[in-house]
Amino acid sequence: MDQHAKTPMHFTIIRAVQAILGFIVLGVSAWLIHGAVSDEFVLALVCGLFTMILAVVNILAGRMASLRTDLFTIILLSADALLAVLWLASMGANAHLRSILNVPIDCVANVDTGDAVNSHFCVTKRSALTPTNLVKRTNPYLVVGPAGKAGISGIAVISAIEL
Repeated sequence: MDQHAKTPMHFTIIRAVQAILGFIVLGVSAWLIHGAVSDEFVLALVCGLFTMILAVVNILAGRMASLRTDLFTIILLSADALLAVLWLASMGANAHLRSILNVPIDCVANVDTGDAVNSHFCVTKRSALTPTNLVKRTNPYLVVGPAGKAGISGIAVISAIEL
């Protein structure tokens, strides 16, 4: 006879919501990484990916009797504690990044190179599009429009919820 009780349904629902929020963060951070790679976006992407994996493992552990062992429970609790620290770091990093993106920039043209990552460049002069006129959008020189700022704020808020 199994000495461990079956996981209540509301815990399964909470884990499913957690996985959905992790997927949203994963998608928004991937969209932001497509434009400009920043450490804060990569941390949020990793947090979203790990959350989805851990939520699926937790849901399976609640349904399969072979995974309801004391050792496996301790491992899942340790992984949840690690994720809490990662989500806290993601929230702080993205909130800080959003708070420093307040300098107005006169971006004449936005060039998309078509790359999968770090593909957008900002032209700051009205002359020809030469490599000397392109300002690469990396972290001290990150240029983000209103949609990107909303995405960064959304990542910070969802990180706080996931925490």
